[in-house]
Amino acid sequence: MKITKALRAVMAALLTLTLCAQGMPTASAASGLYGEVKTEDCSLTVQYAPDSEPMANNTFRIWWVGTMTDQGCLPFKEIVSYNVLNGEGTWLAKASTLLGYLQRDNVAPAATASTGEDGKVRFDIPAEEQGLYLVAGESQYRGGTRYTPTPFLIMVPYSQDLRTWETAVETHSKFTTYTPGEPDQPETLQRHVLKSWKDDGFEEERPNEIVVDLLRDGQIYDTVTLTAGGSWRYDWTDLDPQYEWTVVERENGQYSVLVEQEGITFHITNTWQEEIDPEDPPLIDIPIDPDGPPLTDNPLDPENPGEPDIDINDPDVPLTDGPGLPKTGQLWWPVLPMAMGGLALGALGWKRRRDWSASDEK
Repeated sequence: MKITKALRAVMAALLTLTLCAQGMPTASAASGLYGEVKTEDCSLTVQYAPDSEPMANNTFRIWWVGTMTDQGCLPFKEIVSYNVLNGEGTWLAKASTLLGYLQRDNVAPAATASTGEDGKVRFDIPAEEQGLYLVAGESQYRGGTRYTPTPFLIMVPYSQDLRTWETAVETHSKFTTYTPGEPDQPETLQRHVLKSWKDDGFEEERPNEIVVDLLRDGQIYDTVTLTAGGSWRYDWTDLDPQYEWTVVERENGQYSVLVEQEGITFHITNTWQEEIDPEDPPLIDIPIDPDGPPLTDNPLDPENPGEPDIDINDPDVPLTDGPGLPKTGQLWWPVLPMAMGGLALGALGWKRRRDWSASDEK
């Protein structure tokens, strides 16, 4: 009888532990350890070394777009209105999409700094301003080639496993290149925009038209209207290659927006989602993206500064198959308690059945 009571106690403890673990959201798994660092000042150091050569005097800017709470990352309501961070897509695609909106609306960055001779730039971040940051750098020519840093989103403090947090965050910036005058580089550029929808079951909610801004170095250069009759697409020609060209879609109600550039094509994807209240937005997943700027044992190693992205002026680069989902991590430690609980339940059931059989025989 004592064994049965003890077994019941163990089972109850295991079941309680398992249920608590299953009820915790992923971001909350780090809330305990995060609570230990959220009062500390932080820093973000970015190295920019295209072709393994540090680039000095390159301007970088950071925008504070979300704050860190004990429950997870909470985007600011001004950022929520763009409907980017709460939608689907990789964090790199979200970063470039969000940057387009911030540039279009002339939103001032939280800080601006330039790289030193070692190609590094450091931002000091007070404890009360911890959270999600958008990082972007300006284009710069070297040796006849224009190098453009790839924008990215990163948490400060940063964690790769949502358990341990780094307050001195170090990473590197990827880049794209353009070399005018090369045989395979056109004297003028073409840019296409193509709209697609992910709204099965809500097709009747689609607007009749979509307004898209073409940005030249972050400023509105042209505005076009896309419709179903025009196959939701448009082409621009004879664009000056000395400028950076991007597109943004005007804000569009209950559809999240994601802009991905492949070759000369901007692929805009609108995904249906429940209406989000900017005054009470949902938490977002902490960006841990294998395609983003992960920390390494030596992230500022000049031998591994980050490989360049695709040549965005290559007309042969196809469209992507579609955006992926951000990686948020997974809790695996409850598996052992669950397995032990299953064994305990099996043992108790076997003992009960044996006792009942013995009783019946008597």
